[in-house]
Amino acid sequence: MIPLLQAVLGDMISLMAVMAIIAGIAKLFQIATSLNEIKDVLIEIKRNTRDYSVPVSSEAEPYPSESPLHAGGSGSDAASLQAALLDPEP
Repeated sequence: MIPLLQAVLGDMISLMAVMAIIAGIAKLFQIATSLNEIKDVLIEIKRNTRDYSVPVSSEAEPYPSESPLHAGGSGSDAASLQAALLDPEP
């Protein structure tokens, strides 16, 4: 009876080990599929954001050459700034 019990337990342990290996392989395929879907989504996001980018002109000035506050005044003190803002232009 004991050799029969040992054989049955050995077969059950072998069957459980094979089932665990098959479950692990199935889980690896599931992870690979999920990573592939994430990669596809990231590529799609990158493709969609590239379409909405604003083209930058290389001829654009980084700063305006003349600001409205300094249009009429030669000094940078508060009095010339106030005069430039309050005096109407002819």
